[in-house]
Amino acid sequence: MPVSVWVLMLAQALSMSVAPLLMFSGGLVGSDLAPEPGWATLPLALSVIGTALGVMPLTRLMQSIGRKWVFVAGTILAGLTALLAAYSVGIGSFALFCLASLLSGGSLAVAQQYRFAAMETVSVDKAGRAASQVLLGGLMAAYLGPELVVFGQGIGEQLSPATLRGDHIPFIGAFVLLSFICLLAMLVILLGYRNPVKQDIATSKAGRPLTEIF
Repeated sequence: MPVSVWVLMLAQALSMSVAPLLMFSGGLVGSDLAPEPGWATLPLALSVIGTALGVMPLTRLMQSIGRKWVFVAGTILAGLTALLAAYSVGIGSFALFCLASLLSGGSLAVAQQYRFAAMETVSVDKAGRAASQVLLGGLMAAYLGPELVVFGQGIGEQLSPATLRGDHIPFIGAFVLLSFICLLAMLVILLGYRNPVKQDIATSKAGRPLTEIF
């Protein structure tokens, strides 16, 4: 595999850490911050909605300016929303936590494009292997995301207000750490990834209309 595939695999491991942390914290924090128990999983639902809403405009933007700068923007968005999530937990704002979850879904829509970018950097016969290798980064993210809660305990104690509930403190530190991981993912993309050379491919059949897809 070329270097770009390894770069995208590392970026996948870092950027996709957002998803398991949201899964781990969304229900726990949401159940305490939500005004009604039935709204506890709304942050998780909004992260999925954010991903769905982001896919189409992001892919079209990539066609216009290339994948690299959209990837960079996605990591910046993930880092900023992680800080927003930490702040919302600190002040006990369910609305802000929901907003952070929705925007995080948009950043995940960007990260899900890494595997397609990897397929573009290799020959057709290696495309499946390249995509699989990038997706292995998701296994690393599945471990790293929840572990941020453990590592964030000390940071949360330093940043949290004195009136905050003790069981929320690790999540503040976890989201702050997540913002630094997203910054690292941005550096990985900036330094290691290049847009592939575009090739004009003639197509004989137009794509299906959106109404048919829906």
